[in-house]
Amino acid sequence: MNNDYNINKSIQIITQYMAENLIRTKGCTENQAIQFLITTHTYQLLRNKKTKLYAESPEYVMDMLKDEISQNWESWYKI
Repeated sequence: MNNDYNINKSIQIITQYMAENLIRTKGCTENQAIQFLITTHTYQLLRNKKTKLYAESPEYVMDMLKDEISQNWESWYKI
């Protein structure tokens, strides 16, 4: 398998993890979770292959999203 396939698969897995977490914790639908995710800075960073955020664990990226939602930008400066 080529590297782009592996990167895209990792992005897909992390995105699915975040959506499922939002559905479970916020009580939203899958469509609502995806619509919300695609508007976040975290998702944009995940999609930007230059950041290599796809190489982090789904839990790590979810923590970034939680910090973004709560506007805890201090943790982002440490990245």
